[in-house]
Amino acid sequence: MNLKIKKKTRLFSLLLTFTILTGIFSGLSFKMQNVYAIGSNQMNDATELTLGEKQKISIDADEYKYFCFIPSVNATYNFTSFGNLDTYVYLYDSEGKGLEDNDDDGNGNNFCISYSLETGKKYYFRVELYDSGENGQFDVILTIDNNLSATYKGYDSQDDFSYFYNSSCILSSPYNGQKKLEVVATADEMDGIKYEWYKSDYYSNLRGYNGYSYESIAGIEINYTKIDKKTATITTDNITKDTSYKCIVIDKYGNEATVCFDICIESNLSAWTDNEIIGNYSNIYFKEVYADSEGNCTLTAESSGDDITYEWYFDTSGYGEWSVLKKAKSKTLTIRDACDGESYACIVKDKYNNYFVIYYYITTTYNMNNFNAWPEGEENTDNEKIINIKPDTSATFEVSISGDDTSKVTYEWYDCSNDIEDEKIDGASSNKYTIDKISSSKYYYCKVFDGYDTTKYVFFYVILDSGYDAWADGYSTKDNVKIYANTNDKVTLKAASNDENASYSWYTDESDKLGSSDKCIVTAGDGVKKYRCYVSFSDGNSKVIYYYVINKKYECVSVAYKTQIQSSSWEKSYVKNGQTSGTIGKRKRLEAIQIMLTDKNGKKLDSSLGSINYRTHIQSKGWEKSYIKDGDISGTVGKGLRLEAIQIVLDGEISSYYDVNYRVHTEKFGWLEWAQNGQRAGTAGYGYRLEAIQIKLAEKKDEFFSDYTSYGYPIKEFKLIDNKLVSSYYDKNSIPNVIYKVQVQSIGWEKNYVSSGETSGTVGKSKRLEAIKICFDNKFDFKSYFYGNYAKGLNYRTHIQKYGWQKFVTDNELSGTVGKSLRLEAIQIKLRGPAADIFDVYYRVQAEKFGWLGWAKNGQSAGTAGYGYRLEAIQIQLVYKDTPAPGTITGTFKSK
Repeated sequence: MNLKIKKKTRLFSLLLTFTILTGIFSGLSFKMQNVYAIGSNQMNDATELTLGEKQKISIDADEYKYFCFIPSVNATYNFTSFGNLDTYVYLYDSEGKGLEDNDDDGNGNNFCISYSLETGKKYYFRVELYDSGENGQFDVILTIDNNLSATYKGYDSQDDFSYFYNSSCILSSPYNGQKKLEVVATADEMDGIKYEWYKSDYYSNLRGYNGYSYESIAGIEINYTKIDKKTATITTDNITKDTSYKCIVIDKYGNEATVCFDICIESNLSAWTDNEIIGNYSNIYFKEVYADSEGNCTLTAESSGDDITYEWYFDTSGYGEWSVLKKAKSKTLTIRDACDGESYACIVKDKYNNYFVIYYYITTTYNMNNFNAWPEGEENTDNEKIINIKPDTSATFEVSISGDDTSKVTYEWYDCSNDIEDEKIDGASSNKYTIDKISSSKYYYCKVFDGYDTTKYVFFYVILDSGYDAWADGYSTKDNVKIYANTNDKVTLKAASNDENASYSWYTDESDKLGSSDKCIVTAGDGVKKYRCYVSFSDGNSKVIYYYVINKKYECVSVAYKTQIQSSSWEKSYVKNGQTSGTIGKRKRLEAIQIMLTDKNGKKLDSSLGSINYRTHIQSKGWEKSYIKDGDISGTVGKGLRLEAIQIVLDGEISSYYDVNYRVHTEKFGWLEWAQNGQRAGTAGYGYRLEAIQIKLAEKKDEFFSDYTSYGYPIKEFKLIDNKLVSSYYDKNSIPNVIYKVQVQSIGWEKNYVSSGETSGTVGKSKRLEAIKICFDNKFDFKSYFYGNYAKGLNYRTHIQKYGWQKFVTDNELSGTVGKSLRLEAIQIKLRGPAADIFDVYYRVQAEKFGWLGWAKNGQSAGTAGYGYRLEAIQIQLVYKDTPAPGTITGTFKSK
């Protein structure tokens, strides 16, 4: 491993953090700000957009294209791209101020930006390529949002061998058979809906995953040909090979929605790897393979069917650029000296051209010892520590460790003062290292070996602290100063420091330099203007101070709200600014809500400044189709229906200066985390009532300051706060299925897997469990769920009669024995990888004489010890992290 590269990457991450806190590298923030503003030259060069009309763009790497538009009606508009290039878009107002940006319409490369535009105002769009190495052509179109959507109809039954996957309806047909295809479209305005049909001789098994589809691996170009069909329902030609039909639904505004029907020939093709059945209709699979210490492993693709062939491919770039391995034509492929993260794919095909794709992700750093190392005094999820120290004093670094076996752990310490090469410190071989009389900022790291091929790096950053500080002078707060003024008022900004030799630099939000003294005079505008003062200290450290000059019309804006409560009707008066509306501890449902914005006098805010929009998820009805606003009723009155979730968002000018934050108290879950600006708050799939709500407005902070740290998952409501993953919204239907089956005494392996809390084994028959396999349902798309980190996993081990506890196995590997008539007595199950951060795994067992025990969790023991009692059945279920268990959690394990 290139340690220097890795170390520098981590240092850059740290320095970026320092930039946020102290302004050491001010240039980083300037570059990030510039993407949100454009100048007059770009405005003058902008091409005018015509509503509902596609425009083709030819674009080179690092080139920008500018467009402009003046709405004739107030509405939400969509600006969308179509093509195979990875595109990005920014939206600006008439002054060139950034309003919104977008990279992904939910289908991979194309963007789709949705925003409420006002009549008569001019707006600008900047279009560019996300990857500077690309160039080519794509289309763009501006439309009025009509909430157009389309799906398939009529293929729900098992007899049709169909399911819906990644925007495709997957069908099978007898050789030379036909299929009826039907599309169902919905929109706010249905008049003028048109249907266009297209056909292709190939279909993709992974729509939307650029680089990981059958055609991208095999180098097949899928081209659709338009056919003479214009209705919502058609009958296909006779199916003699893999075929795809695509229907594009177009509304009167030019919005499009696409439904694909992928049809394969019925066959007995099946494929699997390491005893893991992929199945007849779920024709994709990701397999994590662990190489040995020398990087060697064997990939296996078993199959059954007629005239099977195997094609092997290697991902040459790590980003879906596949190269065929021409000599590899058998069901196995041996890899030598593999690197961590290498990807391979095997396409298994039969004579009808049906296929399965198996993806192999090679891991050379699997942590079988469950080893971890971190700085003493920090959380065990951290691998770095910042130490502020006075000049000419000493510091001691200490590493803490954990693991199944820590007896073989060794340590190496390195000094990183030399930018060319890290210097190993002779004689430093324990978990502690002390340095004396530090005279400059520097950093060190400890390389920790567990003796089982796992290495951890722990970093210590020493920051020299001379005690210098800087602050906003003459204000009630020392930073993030808010100053209210009328348009064109002159405002004097002041800064001060306890370092007599400190220097000052003032900048606008657009990074224009304003001055170099301890004060700066600026002019108030109609909205909010942001300024920064960078104070550089004589010891080399620095600090940044932020100022916000805000027009007085936005002063003291607040939010007021009230709810209708079960059996109590409407609350008598509005509450405001984070107060609780509803009840706690009374088990009463919320049935409706009213929300409005108020000015500093408590009166309803002038609508010209903006509005507050909201909608609720209602029992038996789902989400309301459109948002309610400004005091109107969302929910139902007199119907006894519970609210289950809510979304709230600001619109108009006010949304540029305030965020709306809200949280709900739900049945069983209690208070959930705060949601913000349209995020969902509540639950789905549980049937739980909302019982109370709190809503508050907060002035927008500088983009470098945030209450929350994003955790990097596509579930946007999840946040990492104090190293704990929390959410404002829990959707039961988004929890992946854990599937499992057991070998039962005198019965053998169960024929089918059961899932998510169902019973595997027998109850009341006195039959022992002898072995078990556990994995995630292959239909669950971990690659999408975890933004490309599809190293999913379950680890589990069993306690076997005579043998005791066995080693952990993973992902459908067998734990237990076959053919030895030995009982399982206990089990431990735990998650690994990203899944462990979002979910808890619960499991309980039926034990001889004890019956059902309590629900164990995340590696706890379930079963018995010392009794010689058999396990007879098991149930396994995932829930969101730190949410209620499926049942009682006491009495999970009985021991003598």
